[in-house]
Amino acid sequence: MIAVFILYPGWTQAALSVFACYRIDDGSGPFPDRQQATWRYGYWIRDMQQACYTGRHLGLYVPIGVISVALTCFLPPLLSFLLLWRNRRKLDDLRIQLRYGFLYSRYE
Repeated sequence: MIAVFILYPGWTQAALSVFACYRIDDGSGPFPDRQQATWRYGYWIRDMQQACYTGRHLGLYVPIGVISVALTCFLPPLLSFLLLWRNRRKLDDLRIQLRYGFLYSRYE
């Protein structure tokens, strides 16, 4: 359980990076006719050759990203809540404090 909280920021960043897009050219500036990368959603940070939310990005990586965000961003806090809720009447017990105390000791 402690390892999940240590790895949580990295997992979350990796899951959310699927949706990270960068707009390169916006059609303004001194030479708008020379700007060729003007896709309105930008280009995927992980592969700047891939336009965001089209083709392979939309068909493969966005569904994987949605599942990854659900699993890595929402599941660990939900499981922590459920563990503490299930043991809420025994939080003063030494065995419970040793096992789950790191989840709630700062908030007492």
